[in-house]
Amino acid sequence: MANDEPVVRNESQRDATADVNEPDQASVKLADEASETIDETPDINRGLLSTEDFASKALQLFPKLDINGDGSLDQEELIDAKSDRQYEGMDRQAIAALYGNKELLANQSNDQYGTETGISKEDLNAFYDNKMGMISADKNLDGLKFSDIAGKDGYISAGDIKSLLNGNSLSFSQREGLQYLLDHINELEENHDDEPGDENGGITLADYQAALSEALQDGALVESSLIQMLLLQNQRKKESMGLSEYRNGIDDFPE
Repeated sequence: MANDEPVVRNESQRDATADVNEPDQASVKLADEASETIDETPDINRGLLSTEDFASKALQLFPKLDINGDGSLDQEELIDAKSDRQYEGMDRQAIAALYGNKELLANQSNDQYGTETGISKEDLNAFYDNKMGMISADKNLDGLKFSDIAGKDGYISAGDIKSLLNGNSLSFSQREGLQYLLDHINELEENHDDEPGDENGGITLADYQAALSEALQDGALVESSLIQMLLLQNQRKKESMGLSEYRNGIDDFPE
């Protein structure tokens, strides 16, 4: 993305970010295909847990899923949860996303010594704040270009953002997007190694692209798990009503 292109994500930006932490195409394609299946039959879209609401649903379930009470959801606890039929509907979709993205979610925050062995509440909050928050901020910045925000040095500094926020030409959503950048400037400027020494000059275009690319990839993987479970749930409903041939029913679970 050149400095005069919109910050908001679009098809041209996807091409321009190909060399900056580009999302795994297979995983994004999987989520796209699953979404197309949902879109083709709008009725089954009802009851789908959104990616934006996934973290809050997982946090709501956390006390019940954390059987040993150590503050972390490990492999064994998630295996128990996925075989427990007390969890249905959106609860089961959330468990499918937790189980199917164990390693990804466990590494959302650096809150364990050594290897991240389980999913913590901090991980889920970080997924919502850093990944869903970044995607939302990018959408809110629609209409603004990187060069509209950055200073002449090509960096977005806290001062640059505050200067814009003090003006009167922004929409409410643009203000929300800029506030997100301001609140997360320290993390965002660390996303791409493009400064000598400490990354403290502000957000570069490469930093922004890398953060958005990673957020889109992680979001697509979680969304794919949610949609796959919804499709299995609807298949099971049809089987129970005799509308389709029984397959494997209770044991079905997206891996």
